[in-house]
Amino acid sequence: MNRHGTPSLFLALIALPALGQNHPAWQQQQSLDVAAPGLIRVALPSDTLGASQPRLGDLRLVAPSGGEVPYTIEWPVLASVSTQPVAGFRASLGTNQTVLEIITGSEAAIDLVQLNCASPRFIKSATLEGSADGATWQPMLAQSLLFREASGIEQLSLSFPSAVWKHLRVTLDDAKSPPVAFTAASVRQHGSATTTQDFAANIAAREEVNGQTRLTLHAPNAHPFLGELTLSVGDALFHREVRLTTMTGSTIASGMIYRTVVDGQNASVLALPVHRQLEGSDALVIIDNRDSPPLRIDGIKATRYPVSLVFQAEAAGGYTLYMGHAQATAPSYDITAIADQLRKATASTAKLGALVANAAFDATATLPQTVEPGASAELAEWSRRRTVSSPTPGVLRIVLDAEVLAHTQAGFGDLRLLQAEHHLPFIIEPVAEPLEVAVTLTFEPDAQRPKLSRWLLSSPVPGLPIDLLTVQSPSTLFERHVTLWHTSRDHYGNDTRLPHGSTTWQRTPATASRALTLPLAMYVPEERWFIETDNGDNAPLQLATTASLRYRTHALLCRTTSAAPVQLYYGNTKATMPRYDVHLIEGELRAATQTLTTLGEVEVLKATPATPNTSAPGKGSPWLWAALAAVVAGLLIVVSKMLPKVEA
Repeated sequence: MNRHGTPSLFLALIALPALGQNHPAWQQQQSLDVAAPGLIRVALPSDTLGASQPRLGDLRLVAPSGGEVPYTIEWPVLASVSTQPVAGFRASLGTNQTVLEIITGSEAAIDLVQLNCASPRFIKSATLEGSADGATWQPMLAQSLLFREASGIEQLSLSFPSAVWKHLRVTLDDAKSPPVAFTAASVRQHGSATTTQDFAANIAAREEVNGQTRLTLHAPNAHPFLGELTLSVGDALFHREVRLTTMTGSTIASGMIYRTVVDGQNASVLALPVHRQLEGSDALVIIDNRDSPPLRIDGIKATRYPVSLVFQAEAAGGYTLYMGHAQATAPSYDITAIADQLRKATASTAKLGALVANAAFDATATLPQTVEPGASAELAEWSRRRTVSSPTPGVLRIVLDAEVLAHTQAGFGDLRLLQAEHHLPFIIEPVAEPLEVAVTLTFEPDAQRPKLSRWLLSSPVPGLPIDLLTVQSPSTLFERHVTLWHTSRDHYGNDTRLPHGSTTWQRTPATASRALTLPLAMYVPEERWFIETDNGDNAPLQLATTASLRYRTHALLCRTTSAAPVQLYYGNTKATMPRYDVHLIEGELRAATQTLTTLGEVEVLKATPATPNTSAPGKGSPWLWAALAAVVAGLLIVVSKMLPKVEA
């Protein structure tokens, strides 16, 4: 260690050669003014984290001389939590009170005592005192609530500022209710942790689906290291399970929130601990309402952990921090080996300038290796073609829209990209964000069943794979069992009613915005399909004139070195999945800077063969009727020969 408390190994490090003039593969940069040489600690703003890889492997720091400067990242220290049984526990009854005397047995600082109670339901007001010797007591908490309710909500712990306590004393008020048996206790040792900061996050969207409230949480910048989320809820009494998930459904954190009134006092838990880095800028907060009405969510408050960069400045001057290179690999510096020592070292602070575009950025510098064109293609059996808009050399991203999904194979085996009459190799990846298409609802009553309300759905894209139907109603008070079905005709001309799903839809004035959401796993039928419900003795249910179908799609990623037109072919039921060598650089394609394209008008190359289900209602196949006529004629001949002859 030197006289400033900095590890000597760190001082021996020197700047490395620069990786290319002005770092053309990096998209953004920030300036950093260093006033004097020495150990420098820089807090990374949230926009720096958002412009970089999630684990910051693409950060490069360049000295005024142009050389690369080694650095280390100080990630947040999360509190280490351990719980241990107490060394001694004694309960005694006094006048209208129960006293719990606890010997903690802990030499380290503690911040919580957890009590065990056998009673299934109780409410007690408690005071907490602490002592170092068991003789002199210091008040810590007064009139705190301990309770357990029949609903499962309970509060059996008392938290306090972290400190070393040899003895604890809990006094329970038994004046309003009989004593209850507390049988054991444990204490929590809570290590030091990085202090969190307030973080701006907002609710970008809200959706009510099958008894769940789904809030889309949007952060202004990607990859924040979240501390906890606190929901602002307007309801007076509630009890809900809450989960934070990625947009694809992976759980990040889970917990319970509630607000209740216990013995005239409010008790609530509204915070969801996360302590995880969020990949991307969006996540889902899922509140399980079960049969209860949705909560009135007024907003969400969030905290995040700060992340810092530490380096040794050999000279004062203007440094530059580069970021935004998706293919970059994390550098391996010797300084990483002493990162824990640097965390405790004294360092000067410096502040990054505004995030700006790197004027020297060259998109071609981030592209994966050139992909050779595929074999020449003969696509006479394909029924549809679309032209990709304005292809440019680089990595193209082609999102498949509803029309393509409706006319391609379920496994995408008939998709082909052509450029200059040759296969353009591609990979397929799912698109996280679902898409929607509108359908028209037409009221079509059933004259035979006047209490039934029925609507015909008219979709602009038959054959589309959908996973959710959403319908709104102007009615404000009702409960109906709603069914979705369609009629299909078999080869013999018989109608069959095929159900696709059903659910109970309930609405009160307090839940007037609650739409009907019906999860599905189906393809939009070409036949007539309906929503229906039995109104019983109530007024007929009213629905909006349009509904929404949600579907999930995929995108094609391809690498092209030419600006020649690119065409997408699809619509061949006999085609098999193509095999391309491009899968060997799949990771590079996904990480590269991508150009989002659109698809042009549909060119129908050949008619799609009609399916048996498209025949006119009430008519069978003519061959079927001819066969039936032949059978009947044959039977008549046989019967006539079997009849006895009549003599003249």
